[in-house]
Parts: sequence; structure tokens; C-alpha cells
Amino acid sequence: MKIREATRSDAMAIAEVFNYYILNTAVTFEIEPLTPHQMEDRIAQINNDGYPFYVMEDDNRKVVGFYYLHYWNYRKGYHSTAELVIYVRHTSVHHNIASQLLEHLLANVGKYGFHMLIATVTVPTEKSTGILQKFNFHKAGELLEIGQKFGKMRNVEQWVLKLN
Repeated sequence: MKIREATRSDAMAIAEVFNYYILNTAVTFEIEPLTPHQMEDRIAQINNDGYPFYVMEDDNRKVVGFYYLHYWNYRKGYHSTAELVIYVRHTSVHHNIASQLLEHLLANVGKYGFHMLIATVTVPTEKSTGILQKFNFHKAGELLEIGQKFGKMRNVEQWVLKLN
């Protein structure tokens, strides 16, 4: 397995991983699948904003997961806080990929100067909260019926990790 910076040429594979969750789960409140072009734009925007975007490839160079950070809130006073987005190919969820991606993130996040990371998790998602707890994220709160997916109002939890 190899973790490396995402490039625009990864857009199709990243969209494929993410679109499964858009179409089949409530873990993201995005409703419409993303085209490779839309994912290219997202990669470019994340990079232009100065945030990291990484992919993990298996031994066959197939993207099996990704993570990126982005603005948590665009107001300048929040510039030391970033939101974490992490997804693993649904056929690879039991291969320790999320842990490897989070280990990579935490080993490299210091160079970005963030003070706090936030992860937003749709309730209930035991796999997500379990991995966050493993890496010392703490539940900061729950927003009730904040979003809608598949015709049902959903709660989300905010998980935080203080970096320094």
C-alpha cells in the first residue's frame, strides 16, 4: 500500500470511491454523484486553499481510500481549524485503510499549522466514531436533524482533535 498526494488524474477513482457513499449511505449529505470533472475541481480547490489531499493505492495502483482537509469555516478567525474528510473503498473497509490514512495525516498535519481538526459524522456510524476514538478524537456535540438523506432527517456528531 502506498499513500501519496492526490492529483487530478486520480479524480475518476476518487469519485468512484465517494459516489458509492453518496448513492448508498447517509454518511454524506451529498445527493448527486460527482463526475470526474467535479472531483478534479475539488482536488484543485483543496490544493489551491493550501490543504492536503491524499490517496492510498493498493499494490495494483488502485485507489482504495482518500482523505483531505478543508476549511471548517471561511471566517478568518477559524483559520487554525480544519475539517477532515476520509473515505475508504466500500469493498476495502476491513483492511485497516482508514487507520493507515489517519496515521499518515497525523504524522504530517503539523506542517500545516492547525490547532484543531473536526470530523463530522452522521449518526449512527459506529465504524466512523470507533476509528476517531482510536485516534483520540473526542465527541464535541451533536446537531439534531441537521440534514436530510433518503427522505429522513439525520443527526450529525462533531468530533474534535486538539493538535497542539
